[in-house]
Amino acid sequence: AKIAECAYLQEAVNAKVHETNEFAEQFNEAARKTEENCRTACAEYKECRAKTVAAYLKVVGPCEADNAYGSGGDCVKNRETDRKSEWEATQTISCLLKHYCDGGHFDEKNVEECKATIDAYHLAVTYPKVPEELPCEIPDCGACPGCDECLDRPYYQYETPCYATPLGEAPACMEEPECPEWCAETAEPKPTAAPVHLTFFFGSALPAGKKGILDTGKGYSQHGALTYGWNCDGDNKVDYSGGRRGTNRGGGLGLNHFDRSNTCRSGSEYLPVNFEVAVPNGEYKIHVNFGDEDVDSTQRMQAGCALEGEGVCDGSGKCIVDKSVMVTDGRLTVTGYGHDSSKCHSISELRISN
Repeated sequence: AKIAECAYLQEAVNAKVHETNEFAEQFNEAARKTEENCRTACAEYKECRAKTVAAYLKVVGPCEADNAYGSGGDCVKNRETDRKSEWEATQTISCLLKHYCDGGHFDEKNVEECKATIDAYHLAVTYPKVPEELPCEIPDCGACPGCDECLDRPYYQYETPCYATPLGEAPACMEEPECPEWCAETAEPKPTAAPVHLTFFFGSALPAGKKGILDTGKGYSQHGALTYGWNCDGDNKVDYSGGRRGTNRGGGLGLNHFDRSNTCRSGSEYLPVNFEVAVPNGEYKIHVNFGDEDVDSTQRMQAGCALEGEGVCDGSGKCIVDKSVMVTDGRLTVTGYGHDSSKCHSISELRISN
């Protein structure tokens, strides 16, 4: 009994380490995305500012052309000078004509008097200064604080029952028990399976108020303590990230198409596209949402959706499945097909528990 109790407690530790690894990976992924977004925003701001300032100075000045009349082109400062010269010339002529009409002549003194009365203040242009460049710093988010131990020691390293082979210098939970003669032929109790509670979302962002793993659409591979991802008929050298859509699709959950670009084919034949999660063999309760609540997707045939190789959708539109399945190959498999196959084409949510 103590052996079984110890094994149960050890598996509970496994499950907590597993859960911590998930949160740590989500934290680190969010940190990486934050740094990437800041880096992109800073680069875009600097590029936009440089172009805008260059265009502004080209129009405002200082002007490249010389100061000769009419040489200003599109540069405002030269054109301002030209307009002031034109104004002074026309107003001088107007003043001299009045002198001529009044006295029948004008002289140099009249010219100077006329020029003294002319003011071009209303033609002065105010030039706004180029604002200072805003500081743009890229934060160093770093890794999840305090998570190194869990990330560096995946949960599967704890799976050997602690009463049999302690890790490192950790003390055993109990000494190896002596088996009474009457039970010598009885098999030793096996540890209960570690609790599994996983939720995957497949859109471009986690749904509001939801917790879970946001899949990236990449091929089947290890992610921290978990191994999951996509394959085309067994080939994991795939990238289906281009099919992810936001939470305006999938009834607020977001979605990913099994193969939006229709690359998983052999000639004209559409091959099965699988999303798989590595789990211990055993029975699991599965909730999977294949459907989309928008008009196009409810009209799209969903025949061909499969869970552990068994068809689960009748082809009448969106498909939401709650089902118990038995995993015998170490992988929970959900199957669909290319976008244009008129078969199962998208997935929004997958929940796995035992």
